[in-house]
Amino acid sequence: MLRLNKKCVKENSSSFNSKSFSDSNDILAETSTVNTFIEISCSSDSSILYEATTNDKALQIINELKENTNYSIHLSKNLSVLKNIIGEKYPTDFGHYPAIIEEDYIKIFIIKYGSCRSDGPYPITNDKGNNRSFSRSYYNFKSKGGVNVERKWLCYSPKVDKCYCEPCWLFSHTTTCKNVNEAWTKCINKWKLLSEKIKFHEKSLSHLESYIIFEQCYKEKGVDYYMLSKIKKEANV
Repeated sequence: MLRLNKKCVKENSSSFNSKSFSDSNDILAETSTVNTFIEISCSSDSSILYEATTNDKALQIINELKENTNYSIHLSKNLSVLKNIIGEKYPTDFGHYPAIIEEDYIKIFIIKYGSCRSDGPYPITNDKGNNRSFSRSYYNFKSKGGVNVERKWLCYSPKVDKCYCEPCWLFSHTTTCKNVNEAWTKCINKWKLLSEKIKFHEKSLSHLESYIIFEQCYKEKGVDYYMLSKIKKEANV
């Protein structure tokens, strides 16, 4: 079910353009047991009723952030980053964002939506006669006991064909550690000896500090943990 106003959306557009919504108050989400619809107002007398599919989750998260007083003011002023990725297959892809993210609400959006971990296919590059590429096998490793362990931190960006460390990308500039491996915060596309690079990085102090924050935000204490800890730190509590 799709009702469009041509003044708001181009019929051939695969994603929402800047006219689709002007601020966070234009986004309303309603969920039923059958379908989820997102209504985005374009003006006082026209609107879009969109039957949510692949971008439904992203829109719902934006609405949750809008309702959170910690983010609503910033969100209404800085929607340009998020609104451009609503229709993307991988809305948390590194390639959609700046190398350093200062805005907490964007970090929370990325964590809530989930990491960008494409299953491929991955482009093949020729490295001095050797064909190399990223592989989904890097997402996991076997422990000494033979247990398959997931590397939650490792992500791959289809947009730029590079891999990166999501915790370090989001939080390394907020940690106390000064020896940050910037290659993992800005993406890597040198596939030679990638396994060794991954093992070295995941043992580094800077990575471990960033990963602790990431895990606490993601699982242990909820996605608002980062905001709470930041407030306490600034207040010297």
